[in-house]
Amino acid sequence: RSAKAHYHSHLWGAELNYWRNFTPRRINYFALAGIAGFRYFHWDESFKLTMTKPPDKSRYSIQTKNRVYGAQVGLDFQMNPTHWLSWEIFGKVGFAGNDTKQRQYMGDYDDSVTLRHSDSEKWESLFFSDVAGQMGLHFLKYFTARIGYQLIFCSGLSLAPDQISKSVGSQAGKKDDTHGNAMVHGLFAGLVIGF
Repeated sequence: RSAKAHYHSHLWGAELNYWRNFTPRRINYFALAGIAGFRYFHWDESFKLTMTKPPDKSRYSIQTKNRVYGAQVGLDFQMNPTHWLSWEIFGKVGFAGNDTKQRQYMGDYDDSVTLRHSDSEKWESLFFSDVAGQMGLHFLKYFTARIGYQLIFCSGLSLAPDQISKSVGSQAGKKDDTHGNAMVHGLFAGLVIGF
C-alpha cells in the first residue's frame, strides 16, 4: 500500500495605478509619491491524494479558484544618489471582493465508484498588502531597468488544503472555507517605460 500527494499553487495578477508625485522624481535626492488604483489577482490551487493498494487506486482531489477584484492605495519613497540610479521602497494595501470556487472529487476502485463529487461557489471579502524594495537603473529618457524583492500577503482566500474534509456526511466537502491566509515573496526584475 502506498500514498502520493501533490499540491500546486499558481498566482498571477495585474494592476492599474495613478501616481501622485509630492516631490519631483529622479530630481530631488528624496522623492515621495502616492499610489491609488485597481488590482486583480487570479489564485488557483490543487491538491491530489492517490492511494494505491494493488490492483486498485483511490483518488481524492480538490481544486480551488480565487478571482480577486479590488482597490488599493499606497506610498512610494525614492532615493536618488545619482541621476541614473535610484532606490525605492513602496507599500500598498487594499480591499477586494473574491469570487471563489472549489471542486472536490473522491473515487475508489480506479474511480469506478464515486464517493464524493461537489462544486461550490461564493463571494468573500479579502484584504491584501504588498511591499517591495527595488533598485532602478535609468537609461535613455523613458526607460528604467529594475530589480528588487517583493512580498504580497492576502487574507480571505479559498486554499486547497483548507478544504480537506474527513467527514463522511452528505454535506462533506461542499462548504467553501475562505479563511485562508497566504504570503508570496521573491525576487523580480523588469523594464519600466515612464512618460
